[in-house]
Amino acid sequence: RMLKVLSIFTLGSVTGLVTFSHVLNYILKHYKSITMATIIGFIIGSLGVVWPWKKTIHQTLENGSQKLDSKGLPIIENYKRFLPELNSETYIAIAYILLGIFIVLALELYGRRTKRIKA
Repeated sequence: RMLKVLSIFTLGSVTGLVTFSHVLNYILKHYKSITMATIIGFIIGSLGVVWPWKKTIHQTLENGSQKLDSKGLPIIENYKRFLPELNSETYIAIAYILLGIFIVLALELYGRRTKRIKA
């Protein structure tokens, strides 16, 4: 029974991935500027969610205690984002950010050179 479920899940995942890659390829070929602007917008819009330096603010009742959901966990109201202290952990995080930027730029440069060679 479990193998059947996993097989169907895997088949659906592969089908969805292949279909989505074809759709994305088509819209990038025909509508590159608007597609890139949309993707960049999604990325910038999600930065607040993935920002690592934040403090969770929970909903509270009038008496000051935390409001709980149906599972007994505190309900998150918002986050207070802040700039980090300059310590070794922060420098490591900044190094990973810069590494990610470098990898993206290197891949873009490689893609442009490969495109020139083929053309």
